[in-house]
Amino acid sequence: MKTMMRKTLVLILAAIITLLIASWVVYHTGNNPRSTPPIIMSFEASSLGKEDMNVTQGSVLQINITLTSYSTQKTMAMIENLVLEGTSDNPLHFVLGNWNTSIPQSIVLNYTFSIAQLFLEPSQSNSTILTVNIAEDAQPMVYFLEINARLFEAGVYRYASGFPLYVWVTPKN
Repeated sequence: MKTMMRKTLVLILAAIITLLIASWVVYHTGNNPRSTPPIIMSFEASSLGKEDMNVTQGSVLQINITLTSYSTQKTMAMIENLVLEGTSDNPLHFVLGNWNTSIPQSIVLNYTFSIAQLFLEPSQSNSTILTVNIAEDAQPMVYFLEINARLFEAGVYRYASGFPLYVWVTPKN
């Protein structure tokens, strides 16, 4: 009887140790999403046909948005929206989140992306054109915008990310 209890105890301990080792290996080899490093990606925005992001009231601004993936796996960025996050009359001083959300963003601007899903091969870039239509009566100031995207790697959703963008709207002459 004691021999049987010892064998059972040894088997139970062996099973527990095996589970602990397997859990540790899964967690530390990247098969666990919490242990997977973030997707390393760079963001670049440049206006088309202009030297900077200065536009006048009632004008259209086209911006080339380029994402570069430094991942070793195929990555996809699904662009969800462009959100007005803040404003300032001083381009050197910004208070994020100060946009009065009771005023619809569409009163200031509307936008479209030429491509909403950017597929990136490992260590490659892809671009989309963001077209921003500034309202005729948009208040002259600096607008802080954020491009929101959901990032996928190897077909698996990883996390959401935001890419900042500043646009200076000047009065129409």
